[in-house]
This record gives sequence, structure tokens and C-alpha cells, in this order.
Amino acid sequence: MAKVGYICKVAKKKKTFKDFIKSSAAGYVAILAFFLVILCVYPGSNLFSWIAARHEIKSQERQIRSYQLEIVDMETQIKELTDNTDTLEQFARENFHFAEPGEDVFLVKE
Repeated sequence: MAKVGYICKVAKKKKTFKDFIKSSAAGYVAILAFFLVILCVYPGSNLFSWIAARHEIKSQERQIRSYQLEIVDMETQIKELTDNTDTLEQFARENFHFAEPGEDVFLVKE
């Protein structure tokens, strides 16, 4: 008796994008981890030096702003001193201990 063979065709399931992501997610995570390690460890331009440089930049920007405010104050003071002779005289007496002839200057230290 002859055996009758059945040919079964197994329907291949089409891979969807979701299946592709699930199957290769571990690979993507490994590649991402590798690049993060390189970013944190590579000498010269690593993540830690970037953070330190950013902190230094912020500090210098604050210093620049304080100097700009100081410049504005000094320009205001210069304008007052050049416009008003009484202010100029008071400034000279207070800061440089100037006195008119015949006056005595007494310095009181705090």
C-alpha cells in the first residue's frame, strides 16, 4: 500500500514593524548603552567635561552681567561728577581726603 503524503504549507506570518522593533530592541538598547559609555568615558570630550564647561560658562555669564551693572553705575557716577561741581567736591573730600587751605582733615576709622 502506498502512503499518501500530505504537503502542508505552513503559512509564514508576515513580520510587522512592531515585531521588528520587539526583536531588535535589545540590540538598540545595547548600541545606545555603548554610545552612552563612550560619551561618559572618552577622554578630552566626555560628558563630564561638557557639564563642567557649561557650569563655567554660566559662572562667567553671571560675572559679565555684574560687570555690566558696575559699568552702568560708574557711568552714572561719572556723569554726576562732570555735571555738578558740588558732587565732585564731596567725592574728592570723601575718597581722597582733600581739604581746602586752612581746613583740618580728621579720619575716623570704623
